[in-house]
Amino acid sequence: MTELEQGKFSQLSAKEVHNKLLSISSSKKSLQVWQKGHEAFSSKLKDATLEGHLELCLFNEDAREHPLESEYYLNFSDGNLEYFLIGTVFKAGPDEFWLNIQDEIFRREKRIEERLLTYPHRQSYLYFKQTDHDVEGSENVIFLSKDGGKKTFKTKEGMSNLPEEMKGQREELIGFRVLDISSEGVSALASHEEVLFFNHSDSIYSYKILLEGKTFTITGSELVYKVDYMNPRVKNSSHYKIGFKFNQDEEVKSLIEKVIEESNTFQERTREFENFIKDE
Repeated sequence: MTELEQGKFSQLSAKEVHNKLLSISSSKKSLQVWQKGHEAFSSKLKDATLEGHLELCLFNEDAREHPLESEYYLNFSDGNLEYFLIGTVFKAGPDEFWLNIQDEIFRREKRIEERLLTYPHRQSYLYFKQTDHDVEGSENVIFLSKDGGKKTFKTKEGMSNLPEEMKGQREELIGFRVLDISSEGVSALASHEEVLFFNHSDSIYSYKILLEGKTFTITGSELVYKVDYMNPRVKNSSHYKIGFKFNQDEEVKSLIEKVIEESNTFQERTREFENFIKDE
């Protein structure tokens, strides 16, 4: 077996993957199953037998039809590794279906820099402590009076989505909508007025990330870019995309990986495997 390279497929024998599959079965984890060019569905593995060749029995949880000789791709993850198999239906019933697994069994190390697009379909925010910058506002923000006549603002949407444990800090926080996130960085949407908070590129930032209902504290984060951003959802608007990098946070990384498995990013990875097999 060749040495694993990040993002590269490495071929395995059926024997090498058999114990992994038995572990998947006993832990009742789901595999992702799909036909070429179609959306994936989840299916739990009932059994994996290895007698000359590898056979899998999967539960037919959605009462799908699985015609004989149909070819399926399968995927499952184990830590930072993911596995890909190809099987052909040789038996199917109302509750289960059986696959003969081909010799083309592969694994690869997941990319470190898997980015998850959160805008506009996922609710994710950055929350910063309030500062004393004096900025003029717009109709999209709420102004809060501070001592000395200073003004700061908070996005309406960001504040309305505060998790319960942070609501007591409402008067101290400024919220920004997250555009995308990875285990090494995050980008957010800022208005022309809001971007004035980030005029010092050499500053170190601390903030909280709200993602999938969980909050994570990030410290020692650096601003790496501020670029113009055209928001197709808001006409005649002037926005910026601000990007931060941070040291890898294992809790954030684990959550991102879980969400990616259920996101459109997974569809991209299935196409990558399909194209890899086609070119073999």
